[in-house]
Amino acid sequence: MKLEPGKINIHNESAEEVVIDIEGIIGYSEWWQFDDQEGKISTWDKFKHAIDAIKGISAAKVTVNIRSLGGNTNDALLIHDALKMLKANVTTVCFGYTASAATVIAQAATKGNRKISSNCLYLIHQCWTYAMGNIAAFEESIGMMKKTNELISELYASTCESDAEKFTELMGRNNGNGEWLTAKEALENGLVDTILQVSDTAALDTSSMQMFHYPEIPKDKALAPVPLTFNIRVIEYSKGRRVLSVS
Repeated sequence: MKLEPGKINIHNESAEEVVIDIEGIIGYSEWWQFDDQEGKISTWDKFKHAIDAIKGISAAKVTVNIRSLGGNTNDALLIHDALKMLKANVTTVCFGYTASAATVIAQAATKGNRKISSNCLYLIHQCWTYAMGNIAAFEESIGMMKKTNELISELYASTCESDAEKFTELMGRNNGNGEWLTAKEALENGLVDTILQVSDTAALDTSSMQMFHYPEIPKDKALAPVPLTFNIRVIEYSKGRRVLSVS
């Protein structure tokens, strides 16, 4: 199955508010690195463009809508840190299936501003990667993965009144693949602050979940798949103020 890069759309809702829509695969995943070098460069250029645009936001309020199964942990951390460094009041809102690296970005909200749709399913899990080489190379990869798991569990813990061990346990369920949480379960575990009650929420196409080694979604929790909807546009300037959109 060919995976397509995700999309980040940044636009002005008003003079004081910027909205960022994040959908699809985050960053440039490892399994694409040797398939299409030209495509890799193009994808990275667009992603860097997005990060630079986020850093340049000067609005007082930023809302980040997230509908993503995850992607590259490093790229998610870059987005997380770019949002955390903003002086704005940042709100993150999770929709559909929000998993893995996408949940890292969701933690970038200003205290008390992590929101989730009542129809959303939420997944945190241990990191995973591809590796090749001799024993030393594999041991090095294992060491890096342990440090990454520790870093991510501490990041979750830093956003709520809990310790990292709690999130280490959640990430370790199902042999390290995690467990799909309902919005209520995500709230109870301190991963979000508020549940938005909505009548209907569109979900991502789940056909790529097997590639991510995600646990099976219980039938009573499954959402109907729909195609991606967000678009990517170019940064423009209008009437003396920045209109942020990314291509």
